[in-house]
Amino acid sequence: MKPIDYNHTLRVEVINEYAANVQNKLTNYLRQTEVSLEDVNNPMMILFDELAEIKSVNLFEKTDVELNEYLFYWKSQDKFIQKISLALKASAE
Repeated sequence: MKPIDYNHTLRVEVINEYAANVQNKLTNYLRQTEVSLEDVNNPMMILFDELAEIKSVNLFEKTDVELNEYLFYWKSQDKFIQKISLALKASAE
């Protein structure tokens, strides 16, 4: 039986929670812009589907280097979603 690597488990759980937060931010953006969830050609819906697919990856099977890459990906998506959300807020004012 393989011993449990608690540090690895913690990193995976932190990344999973962060990813869920990023997905929630995009969901809020989609609601504010009233993007149709049925519009598969809308770039925001493509991004939404991509995030869901990447979030479904089993991170427990990944190495520390791969976990760093996944975290970088989620941080990049978070920055993008924050930027477009701020632009939406500014255009509404």
